[in-house]
Order: sequence, then structure tokens, then C-alpha cells
Amino acid sequence: MDLEKNIQTVQNALGSSPDLIVRTMVLINEWPIALIYMNGLTDVDMIQSEILGSLIDLKKMKSEFDPSHHDSPLTYLKENILAVGDIGSIQRFSSIFMDLLSGDAILFMHGYTDALRIGVTEQTHRACQTAERSDITKSEYRSQSICGKHLPLS
Repeated sequence: MDLEKNIQTVQNALGSSPDLIVRTMVLINEWPIALIYMNGLTDVDMIQSEILGSLIDLKKMKSEFDPSHHDSPLTYLKENILAVGDIGSIQRFSSIFMDLLSGDAILFMHGYTDALRIGVTEQTHRACQTAERSDITKSEYRSQSICGKHLPLS
């Protein structure tokens, strides 16, 4: 598939959202790719360190790497280069939007109909809080009313 067409389709479908981030590069002078993710939903630190870092390292090893020894560059990236735990293949374009809006990143490669879904959803961390206790008794609680209606006793 045409890489630019895939990028344009995603941008159009998401209304050219300013939160949609598209990073493009050419790996080993042969593999044009685009990494697409949603700012605010995706763990950007993981994107920078684990994904883009690994792809840039691959880009540097062009003299040591022979892509003709691999069936699919996407499979090679999935199995040997990308160091994140949750990576899957996408065969249907329609599932890309749900994945993006769930915080995953999508990696397209020019000339391939499949894409990679990379699980990098931002994890929000909240401090543990002690539950608030009230001195109200069970019988008092049951007789409380909300908006003039009594709570059920069972």
C-alpha cells in the first residue's frame, strides 16, 4: 500500500486532529515507514526510548543488514527490533482507528498491506488513598433519603 495514502486516510478520518502524531523515516534505505500515535493517549516516553530508539539503531546498521534474508520487514521488526511487549499485526484498516484511540501506536510500511499495532498506551498512576469512613450506622444509612426518595432497605 502507498504510505502517504495510508497517512492521509488516517488524518482525514480523525479530522486532522492536532493530537495525531506522524513520524516518518526510511529504514536501511529501502523501507519507508510511518509511526502514528495519539498524543495524550500514548506513552510518549516509551515511543521515544523503545520504539524510535530501536528504529534509529536499525537505520544505522545498514551496512551490516541484508533484508533479502527475511520474508517480511514487518515481521522482522516485530520479532527482532521492537522491544515492547504487546505487538500485533493488523490486516484490516478499520481496526486501526480503535487501536489509535485506545492509545496504541501504528506502524505502516510502504508497499505492505499489513501494519503493526504497538501497545504503548499511557498508564495513568494514582496514589493509593485511604477510604473515607463515616460514623453513620447502617440503620441511619438506610433511612437517609435522596431527592425525597428513600433508599431501598435491601
